Amino acid sequence: MNKPLLALTLTIACTAAAQAQTQIRTTPGVIPASDRGGFRIGPRYSNYSTDIDVGILTVESVRQHAFGLAGEYRSGVFVLDFNFDHDPENGLQITALLPIEIGRYERDRGELTVGWSALPVLDIQAGFRFDSFSVGAGGFGGSFFAGEDFDHSAIVVGIRAHTPTRSPFGLYGVLRGFAGSVDFGVSGLSAQVDSSGWRAEGGVEIPIGQSRWHAVPGIELERLDADPRVRVETNRFFVNFMYTFP
Repeated sequence: MNKPLLALTLTIACTAAAQAQTQIRTTPGVIPASDRGGFRIGPRYSNYSTDIDVGILTVESVRQHAFGLAGEYRSGVFVLDFNFDHDPENGLQITALLPIEIGRYERDRGELTVGWSALPVLDIQAGFRFDSFSVGAGGFGGSFFAGEDFDHSAIVVGIRAHTPTRSPFGLYGVLRGFAGSVDFGVSGLSAQVDSSGWRAEGGVEIPIGQSRWHAVPGIELERLDADPRVRVETNRFFVNFMYTFP
């Protein structure tokens, strides 16, 4: 199991344990004014497009499909959230040269933050994120197209604004900046360069009947710059299906 996936698995396990402990009470609990407390987790689907500029080349992923997991834990002023997306192998086009299909594109992306609920409608958060890209290996010659792999890791800080409750529906928005480094897996480029970027996200939390499930459709915009030869821009439409544990 790779390190990012192991870290995410341990985070989910620890969060579930913390949520279980909060259910053990020696005195009757007070019903909270907000329904945002507790542990939520569920699958997510997203459809996205990424443009990767590397020097004179622009590699466009066209629309891709990704599957993943999202979760959140809230207890008092403590907040934790995470998301993970995996895009199985898909095709690419070299839009800066010719519309040539070069075959392989794969991307994993994850983000984990912990934070403080400064206000009933505002969280201040910090954490880490990672991206892993695998591009190339198709019908066009050259070292880049034989298989370009690069990994990005960064420290994340940001805010999350949301409605106090999810009834009759909820709204939220996320704005985060990050700074880190990109490791390249091909000769001709530096082994490691500094990076910076930002991510914005917004969504609607819609109850599914009288159940503990919510459908959460939304949109993300993201940009990553790396010293300054590489620029990655992504727009993503997604829907999460979140279950809230009692």
